Amino acid sequence: MTPITIIGGGLAALSTAWASVRNGHTVDIFWMARKGAGTNAAAGMLSPFAEADTAEPPLIELALKSCAAYPDWINGIEQASGISCEYRTSGTILAALSRDHMADLHRLAQFHHRFGLKTQWLSRKELFDHEPNIASRQVGGIWAKNDHSVNPRQLQSALFRALEKEINVTITEAQNIHIVTKGQKVENVLIKVNNQQLIHKTSQVVLCDGSWKNCAADLLNPLPLRPVKGQYVIVQGSELVFHTMRSPDIYMVPRRDGQVYIGASMEEEGFKSQPSAGAQLDLLYHSWQLFRGVYELDVIEHGFGFRPALRDHQPAIGPSPIEGLFLNTGHFRHGVMLAPLAAELCVQFLHEPAMESPFSPLRFWS
Repeated sequence: MTPITIIGGGLAALSTAWASVRNGHTVDIFWMARKGAGTNAAAGMLSPFAEADTAEPPLIELALKSCAAYPDWINGIEQASGISCEYRTSGTILAALSRDHMADLHRLAQFHHRFGLKTQWLSRKELFDHEPNIASRQVGGIWAKNDHSVNPRQLQSALFRALEKEINVTITEAQNIHIVTKGQKVENVLIKVNNQQLIHKTSQVVLCDGSWKNCAADLLNPLPLRPVKGQYVIVQGSELVFHTMRSPDIYMVPRRDGQVYIGASMEEEGFKSQPSAGAQLDLLYHSWQLFRGVYELDVIEHGFGFRPALRDHQPAIGPSPIEGLFLNTGHFRHGVMLAPLAAELCVQFLHEPAMESPFSPLRFWS
C-alpha cells in the first residue's frame, strides 16, 4: 500500500483520506485546530442550481456529479461510523419577495435549463403549501426538489470516527506543521506534537488545510489563496422551516431539534476574527423577512468561518510544482458540496500527476 500524508482536519482533508483508504493507500493525517475553520461554519447546502449563473461550466458539472454521489457516499460513512450526518432530501426553495426578484429568478432559470438542472416554478399559493410559516409578502419562487443538505459538523465527526476505525490510518493533532523539501521534492514533514518536534518521513503530501497554507508558504507563494470571512447565526425553537430556503439576501437551512442555520456574510478582511454587529443584524433581519417566526426563536450560536478562495473561484485539486506535494483546497463556497468528487479527483492525481483538469493548481504556475 502506498503511504499518503494528508494535512488538514476539515471535510476536504477527511474526504481525501476516506477516498485514499478506499483506493488502497495507508494514510497519516496531521491537523491543527483552527479558529474560523470553514467546516465548522458551513451551512451544508448541496445545491448546484442556486449559483449556476456565477459558476463556470466545469465547476457546475463537478458539483452535479458530486451531489449525485452523495447518497451512497454518506451511507457508507454513516454505516462505518455509526453517526448520523443529518442528510436531508427536502430540496431548496428560492423565494421571491417582489416582482423584481421574480425577474431575477427567471434569469436564473435560463441557466438551469442550459445545464439540465431540474427546477419547478411555485406560485404564491404553492409556496405557502410548501412552507406554511413563510411571511405573507412572498410572491412566488423556484423549487429545486433534487437539492439536498447535510450537517457539516456531523459529517466531519462521522469521517473522523470512520477513519479512526481503519487500521491503515493514523490521525494526529499537531501544534505546528511544516513541509520540508529537498531538490524540489517533498522530503519530510516537521510536526510539533505535545511540545516535541517530530520528523515524519514521506514522499507524498496532500495539503487540504482550507484557507491556511502557512505550513507550505515558501513553496506556494504564487498560489493566490485568500480567506473570505462568512458570519452565521443558528437559532432554535419550534419547527419553523421545512426546506432549505434562499432569498436574494439570505439562506436558511433546517437542522434537527428545531435548529435553523442562517447565513452568511461575505467579507474581504483577511483573517480578522471579530464578529460584527452589522452582519449579525443583517442575517436576523433578512431571515425575519422570510419567516416572521424567527423573532420568537432563541439564538444559540453566532460565529464565523474563513472560506478558502482563489482568484478565479475554482478549486485547486491536483499536483503543485513541488514533486510529491498535492493540493485539495480553494473550494470557496462549495467545499461541502464538492467533497466526494474533489477527493476522488485528488486521488486520481496521486496516480496520474500529469492528468489534465481545469482544476489543476498548475494553472497558477504556468
